[in-house]
Parts: sequence; structure tokens; C-alpha cells
Amino acid sequence: MSAQEFCQVVRKPRHQATGDTSLRVWVERPDGRDRIVAAEAHLVDVSRNGLQVQVNKLFATGEAIVVRIAGAAGLEVSLPGTVQWQRAAEKGAWSVGCSFPEPLAWETIGELFLNQILATDAPAH
Repeated sequence: MSAQEFCQVVRKPRHQATGDTSLRVWVERPDGRDRIVAAEAHLVDVSRNGLQVQVNKLFATGEAIVVRIAGAAGLEVSLPGTVQWQRAAEKGAWSVGCSFPEPLAWETIGELFLNQILATDAPAH
């Protein structure tokens, strides 16, 4: 098999959220016109290049947002991103995929794991 016949797209690993009920997640617009646009959000997964949340509001593709995460142990993280896609989820919610302008720092991902916001076990397929 030649190199032209074989093409593989490498995707950064996605780390599933633990579903911790004490975790607070909300979405804001960075321009300050709407401080909180999605008060109820649930973190689904995170990679170095983006994240997925479920929210109670529909966004525009290409819209700039900031996802804020507050853990029970006092960790607070602000993750600016751009909406890349969205689709209807259950019970009137929306699944929204965002990309980060720069890859997320390894230290930030480590903090999310250490604070049990991201799961350490592999997702079931």
C-alpha cells in the first residue's frame, strides 16, 4: 500500500467529563453584552483543541463565547472558544462544540483531572 492510498486523520483525544453534580458550568459572551447567556450548562468533554457542552440556548456558528467552569474545590477556569457546531439534544437542550483559539495548556487539562472534572477511565464504546 502506497502513502497515497492510505490517509489517516489524527484527532486529539477527548476527555469525558465526570458528571460531577457539584460542578457549575455556564456560558458568557466575551463582549460583555450578555454576562450569562446559558446559565445552565453541562460539560460533556474536553480536548486540547475544544470542548462540548450541553446548554439551554441556541448559539450562532462562529459566535465567540466563554465557557466558565467552577469546581467544588475552588477551581475556576475560563475557556474562550468559537462555536463550531450545534445540534438538538434531549429535553430542549443543545449540544454545542467549541474550538479554542490556542491549544489548551497541559497544566489546565491536568487541573481538570486533579479536580475530578474530567474522568480518568476510558469511555465505553
